[in-house]
Amino acid sequence: MDMDIRKQQLKDDILQRIYEIKRLYLESESVGIQTLITLADQGEQLIEVGSHLPSIDSTLISTKQNLNRMKRFRQRLLDFVRSSFNRISQENILSKLLCISTASSSLKRVY
Repeated sequence: MDMDIRKQQLKDDILQRIYEIKRLYLESESVGIQTLITLADQGEQLIEVGSHLPSIDSTLISTKQNLNRMKRFRQRLLDFVRSSFNRISQENILSKLLCISTASSSLKRVY
């Protein structure tokens, strides 16, 4: 009788392991299917991004050209402001020197 109980326990143990293996197989299959779906979606996204790359590249080139134009404009503006400031400063200095010279001449006449 002891042998029959052992056979039944062994049979139950084997069936339990088979059910566990089947459950793991079904879970793995589910994960595999989800992975394939995700990879397919990502593949479509990559194709979509790839189709926009020429436009992005063109936009970057245009942006770089605009930045270069802005840099040249800024430099011309700075050069203009500097030259105007220098000219105004020089004229201001010359007019002050002229005033000092005139005042000096006037003082010499008084004394």
